[in-house]
Amino acid sequence: MRITSILLALLAAGCSTIGYDRLPGPSPVTPIAPDAPHAILVIVDGLRADVLETYLRTLRENDQEPAWPSGLALLARDGFRLAQSARAEVAFPGFGLAADATLITGQYPDATGIPGSVFYEAGPEGGLRRFDFLSAPDAARIYFEPGFALPDAEHRPLLETLLRAPTVYERLAGAGRSVAVLHQLGRGAEWLVPDRSGDGINAVLQHEFSAWTVPLFDRGVRNAAIDVLLSGAPPRLLTLYFRGVSSGSCFQALRTCSADAPDLATIQAETLQVVDGHLERVLKVLQGAQPEAFRRTTVIIAGTGGLTARGGDDQGSLTPTDVFNRLADASEGACADWIRSAPRHAELVLAPNGAVGQLYVRQGPPGQRADVADHLDCLAGAIQRSLAPADRKAAEGWLGGAAWMPGAALGDPRPRSARVEVGLSPALANQLVASRRTRLLARLRRGFDDGPYRRTGDAILYAAAPWTFTDPLAARPPAHAGAGGLEDEAAQTAFLVAGARLTDQAVQGITTASIELTDVVPTLLSVLGAPVDAQAGLPRPPLLAWEDAELDWVSADRQVPAPPTPDAARWLWRESPTAITVGIEEPASLWPPDRVGLRVGAERYDWNPDAGTFAEGTPCSFAEAEGRRSWRCTVPVDRTKPTLIMAAGRRAPAGDEAEGAGDRTTDFVVPALLGPASAPTIERLKLVCAGDGALTLDLAAQDAMGLDRVEVVLANRQGVGQPDRLPASLQARQTLGALQVDAACKATPLEPACTAAPTQPRVDGPVTVPFPAALLIHQRQATRVLSVDEGPLEPLLARFGAVEGQEPPRFSFLLARVCNVAGHCTERPFLSDRAYLAAVEAGCP
Repeated sequence: MRITSILLALLAAGCSTIGYDRLPGPSPVTPIAPDAPHAILVIVDGLRADVLETYLRTLRENDQEPAWPSGLALLARDGFRLAQSARAEVAFPGFGLAADATLITGQYPDATGIPGSVFYEAGPEGGLRRFDFLSAPDAARIYFEPGFALPDAEHRPLLETLLRAPTVYERLAGAGRSVAVLHQLGRGAEWLVPDRSGDGINAVLQHEFSAWTVPLFDRGVRNAAIDVLLSGAPPRLLTLYFRGVSSGSCFQALRTCSADAPDLATIQAETLQVVDGHLERVLKVLQGAQPEAFRRTTVIIAGTGGLTARGGDDQGSLTPTDVFNRLADASEGACADWIRSAPRHAELVLAPNGAVGQLYVRQGPPGQRADVADHLDCLAGAIQRSLAPADRKAAEGWLGGAAWMPGAALGDPRPRSARVEVGLSPALANQLVASRRTRLLARLRRGFDDGPYRRTGDAILYAAAPWTFTDPLAARPPAHAGAGGLEDEAAQTAFLVAGARLTDQAVQGITTASIELTDVVPTLLSVLGAPVDAQAGLPRPPLLAWEDAELDWVSADRQVPAPPTPDAARWLWRESPTAITVGIEEPASLWPPDRVGLRVGAERYDWNPDAGTFAEGTPCSFAEAEGRRSWRCTVPVDRTKPTLIMAAGRRAPAGDEAEGAGDRTTDFVVPALLGPASAPTIERLKLVCAGDGALTLDLAAQDAMGLDRVEVVLANRQGVGQPDRLPASLQARQTLGALQVDAACKATPLEPACTAAPTQPRVDGPVTVPFPAALLIHQRQATRVLSVDEGPLEPLLARFGAVEGQEPPRFSFLLARVCNVAGHCTERPFLSDRAYLAAVEAGCP
């Protein structure tokens, strides 16, 4: 009944549209010249290259005079040259928010920090935070702050804070006004976001009834863009984001789609026609209001990756349990047992993203990683056997390709994307010519991020058609179309440039060259005449550049670049059940050091620079090869009882007695907890008071190894009972303590005086956690406004249990998680939503 009333309301709305809120961007630093070039970036979510090609052919056959409104035809009639790429391809993972991040930053997923619409953040302390931007609470956090509050300069939406690379708008800062219309990432631009009625956020959800809001969303994009163009001088860069093609392609499981074989090409052509009509309205306004700016405008149309017929209902769906069982079946012995048991303890989790599934292996802090290398090698073997099974009948199986981190990668300080191994199923590999296969494998490697907080996982699986990864616990049905696959229709994407001054060479280059979505940002910067330094750090050159008042093709090497190698010394760390390996690795171009020393526990090992070796009999080695040099020591350790040891290293450059040489000395100091570690003990946990921005707990907890943090989580019905599924947008944390290294470590890291100790083995008293009261409002408003089924109440009530003196929760409850420095946590429900609201109303003294 609830869904029916929503659909009737939307249908009754007729030609209504959603409104928008305007978030100001930075003001231009210098005046814009009257003859400055302009650009419009049109992002069409899910548009396939073959569909755009067929559509353009239809326009040409109608002499650019179709019977429907067409912005592309308008451009062609007005003398703009249209150049469509026949070889544009996505970065991998290339779907949803991952593609949006690549498009707007010009970086591969290893640098954007956003590897999909559903992903985890695996921290070095062993924690896993789940982000699901297809769920109601997180989807609202794409545009808004908790409680649907509008962002401002200091408070930004959750999704934006996760973005690690600068946007094209930030690179254009000072070079003119940029406006992003309803795009999901608008940092650095004047950002027009959907109003808070819910329809705009509903459109990003993969729900059957959410698809009905997408026409309102796309009309909102059109109307908001027209408002921008009529409000004054046109922006240097205007970004329009349309969702109609992906929604109409059964990606949101429309009832009108056939579960057996939806004709996605036909559906996309029909919905592209609607989007093209919106574009015509926008271009006509620009042409009428600013005719000179219109002639100086370059239009770039880019898809986010193609959609293919996959899954639907229960056909071709791979749940996390299915994946774990298939990987276990491809393994044996202890490896198979671990794959089957690890998900129950959240030691191994899967983030499903259409045709892509990302696997995360839980890692603890240093000293607690003894089995990680074995677990990675276990997964690697299972994946390789799944790609090329011994049973040839299974060669057309569920896995089309994969990228994974081997156990040996843990001892390698290079970026993870340089250490990853990749593979394709024989069925897919045999379909590709050698050059295409090489590019594909290179892009798979660039899908792994680096740094202590891993968001891209430890293995990325690409399902073979018609399989798709699904989440049976999510409040959304399986779609009839999948994104992110490796087949041509999914890996290739739409890309078109329309300009009045494109040269023949530019048209030929765009048509025939190997192009990627990473090329959009450098090309926009070049077309808009941004300073050269605005392109610093981008992995690819621009496609076009101005030459004698014409946009000409830029000849360049367009191979997928290898990830950058570190230009400074980096320390390495690897564990096994019986030993720890520590070391230092650096490029050989650095000046040779005078001294290198490594220490594990009480043992210190010094390198002899004259002999180029460590002392004979030590468990250490030095090597120099392939432009790198490395020092490493592998030291046996005893893990039978809890022990705190120190690991340290120092590299002093040649002439370290000279002034300023100390600034070039490289040190690392790592306290490591060895042996078995139990979870903390919670003796007392009560709410003292709750305010708008924080709550205060009366907490008594202890752990001999030291306490690390306390987390407060709003456990909703979908995430209840499973720590790895509690939504990141509904939680907050407060640091309790750490392993604090002694001040002597700064001067003498290799000496026994360099020690560490837990700063907080016990807490007994008030602890304030920055948990905004708006989170509860946000969760309720998101699920109500977006009309999402919250799931059954029984598991939530069972998980909450009997908390003394409280009524049971109605929709959610607050759960506290106290964690120690070994990465182990103890959870306890402590407050129902009813009691929390009453506490907030009472406030804090």
